Amino acid sequence: MQVAVYVTHEQVPGWDFQARHAVALEQLIPSLSVCICRDAPTFLAALPEAELAIVWRFRQEWLAQAPKLRLVVTPAAGRDYFS
Repeated sequence: MQVAVYVTHEQVPGWDFQARHAVALEQLIPSLSVCICRDAPTFLAALPEAELAIVWRFRQEWLAQAPKLRLVVTPAAGRDYFS
């Protein structure tokens, strides 16, 4: 399963998805292939193949670029992360 991760935070390093996190996920679930995206263009380029997206925010218009997307996950609280 292709996973596109766009979880970065400039001010709080603990909220930044790191390569070691991707390695841990891929070791725990060998069928995963994690793509870490550090900016929106990279994330958008990964979306066409992604079945899972892990993001702070997910924009409605991105759905058109994600035909294989099955699940969107966010560490954010509340409902404002979908715009």
